[in-house]
Amino acid sequence: MKDHIKSWNKFLFESKLRVFDFDDTLAVTDGKIYVTHITGERVVMDPAEYAVYEPQPGDDFDFSDFDSVINPVEIKEISRIMKRVVAAEEGDGNGRKVAILTARAAPARESITNFIENFLDIPADKFELITLGDSNPYEKKKWIKDQIDALDIKDVLFFDDSPKNISAVDELKQEYPEVTIVTRLVGYGENYREGKERQAPHEGPLDSGEYQTRARADHPQWLKDLIGKGGNKNTGGGKGHKRPKLKRSKSSPPGG
Repeated sequence: MKDHIKSWNKFLFESKLRVFDFDDTLAVTDGKIYVTHITGERVVMDPAEYAVYEPQPGDDFDFSDFDSVINPVEIKEISRIMKRVVAAEEGDGNGRKVAILTARAAPARESITNFIENFLDIPADKFELITLGDSNPYEKKKWIKDQIDALDIKDVLFFDDSPKNISAVDELKQEYPEVTIVTRLVGYGENYREGKERQAPHEGPLDSGEYQTRARADHPQWLKDLIGKGGNKNTGGGKGHKRPKLKRSKSSPPGG
C-alpha cells in the first residue's frame, strides 16, 4: 500500500522534465536516411546530415533503417547525464520525469528500450519512451508543451542534436516565462561516427570483423534469453542479489 501511495505522490508532484533525443544524442548508429529528389537522384544521409537538411519540393524520404537500432554506440557524455538524473530521482524523489523523445516510429521502441536497458543499465521503468513517428521539430515542441500543461512542469532540460528541434523548443521560453527551460545542442555524434570502430573516443579499437559486428547486435537478446527472464529476472538469483547486467564486455583485441 505504501509503495502504491508513493508512486501516486511521485506522479502528482512531478515538476521537473528531463528530455533526451535518441539518435546522435544518446547513441550513434549505422542507420541512414534515403532521400529521393524529384529529379530521381537518390542521396544517403546520416542523422547529423539530416538534422541540418532543408527539404526540397518533391523530396521522398525513406526512414526504414530506423525501425531498428543498427550497431549502436553509446554517446557517453550524454548517457552519463541521463544516468545521473535517474540516480538523483531514485535518491531524493524530487519529481523528475525522464523521457526519451525521438522522431523514430513505433517499430523502433523495442530496439531502443533494449539499448537503454542493456548498454546504459537504465531499467525501462525509469524513463518514458516517446516515438513520435514524425521528424517535424514542432512535434517535439508540442509534446513538451503538453507535459508542461498536464503536469504543471516548472523546470525543463532538453538535449537534442538538431538545431531545428532546439529552436522549436526554445520558443516555449516566450510562451512559458514562469518555467525554467534550458536547451542543449549536442554535438558529439560526429566524433563518435568518425571513430565508429571505437567504443568511445580514446578507449581503444574494437574488433571490426563481421562476426564481432553481428555479435554486438545480437548479444543483448542472447543474454536476455539466458538470464533476463523468469521469476528472478529482476534480482539475478532471488532476494539479496542485484538485477543482472546484460551489457556485453569488450572483446580482447586481435592477438591479445
